Amino acid sequence: MNKIAKMKLLRTLPLLLGCLLLSACQIELYSGVDEQQANEMVSILMDNGIAVEKIPGKDKTATLMIDELDLPLAISRLKEQGYPKAQFQTLGEIFVKDSMISSPMEERARYNFAMTQELAGTLSLIDGVISARVHIVQPKIDDYGVKTGTPSASIFIKHAPTMATEQLVTKVKLLVAHSIQDLEYETVDVALFEGRAPLKRSPREPAWYLTPWLLALWGGLALVLLTMGGLFVYKQRTAKEDS
Repeated sequence: MNKIAKMKLLRTLPLLLGCLLLSACQIELYSGVDEQQANEMVSILMDNGIAVEKIPGKDKTATLMIDELDLPLAISRLKEQGYPKAQFQTLGEIFVKDSMISSPMEERARYNFAMTQELAGTLSLIDGVISARVHIVQPKIDDYGVKTGTPSASIFIKHAPTMATEQLVTKVKLLVAHSIQDLEYETVDVALFEGRAPLKRSPREPAWYLTPWLLALWGGLALVLLTMGGLFVYKQRTAKEDS
């Protein structure tokens, strides 16, 4: 290796060491998150004092990067708010035109599933709702195409502890009853479940690469590299002066 190559190597080693330290501090939190959810998650993390970097991805998605020390707290805070939220299919996505011919029973099943997805997605948009699920039971149809019975629905809602729920059940029952044909208000049941209270922020434990002995090792390595670089420059200048 000639002198010029050695000089370039010594100059780049401190930079490479710095990049290594910086890259080791960050870790991927979530990837492939849609843009809207990513922005909401960034807002929640920042409100909790957690630094986060959003990296744009393909198809309007994003990757969230955070300090590895913040990983447990970040996951906990996002989970308390129901993030990342479930992706619900729309009627248009479920009833995609294809060449397959479905039976009337299959069409009813697909429509029923589509409505549960649509309603669960709508309920999830309510402030304070962490997650929501809708289960619809349609009456059987006899051989003559006559319905035997009436439809019913069961709603599961997990909400934040601070959410006011006095009128929530009534509003949810009205919304669902008016969305399903022949569904009566009285046949809609809503079950509310309170999410856990936010955990207190605990002192962060150092990551493996930030333990005292490794910090001393990184510092010693940086010092050695700087010393080697200084000696190399000194020898170069001395050689020039002698010549």
